[in-house]
Amino acid sequence: MSINKATAQPGSRFLFCMIVLFGNWCENREEIAAKGVPILTAILSIIIILSATFAIYYAITWRSQPGIMARIYQARMNISMGIALLGIGFNQVTFESMDTIRLIIGIVLLFVGGVNLILGIRNLNYFMKLKKEQENKK
Repeated sequence: MSINKATAQPGSRFLFCMIVLFGNWCENREEIAAKGVPILTAILSIIIILSATFAIYYAITWRSQPGIMARIYQARMNISMGIALLGIGFNQVTFESMDTIRLIIGIVLLFVGGVNLILGIRNLNYFMKLKKEQENKK
């Protein structure tokens, strides 16, 4: 299978990433890597897009929920946002052309994403326990 990047349709970069990720039917994997679509970038892109989508969904949802359910959705939003920030930070740190500003931004994003993820998990566990206690009292 030979893919010519010059004749590819606009918007087919996503399809090309999917072929690289899930296909690997090409006999020459170095040829795919030379086309400018590294597997790590494709994986990080998918993680970032999915987690950012979930963060937006939970951000919209938690505002319309009452009480503890709102806090549960808020914690899920924090977890999703933390994963997205970790993905962006890891992407910045793994670039080939590394300079000081990119490294600092990557480290800050990794730190903020890690804190968001840890606090989101902690809050989710706490509010899930509260929800179960309230359901047991009823």
